[in-house]
Amino acid sequence: MAIWFVSRHAGAIGWAKQQSFKVDHWVTHFAPEEAAAGDVVIGTLPVHLAAEVCARGAQFYFLTLQVREEQRCWRYCCGTGGRMQD
Repeated sequence: MAIWFVSRHAGAIGWAKQQSFKVDHWVTHFAPEEAAAGDVVIGTLPVHLAAEVCARGAQFYFLTLQVREEQRCWRYCCGTGGRMQD
């Protein structure tokens, strides 16, 4: 089992590094065929790719950040309040 973290955003990467899980693979691009049964993939993927990850027997957790409309396009840091959703 491997844990993958998929993001190109410094704030998301910083947030992940503050969490208690151990990430095996830090990547900015992810192809679902890289996931094996039992793997955990965390990040932001289009829904069809997330579904493919799950179809391969891996778990996918979407990294979310609740923002107001006026906050869109801001740069966020690791303390902004991200969370994972399955």
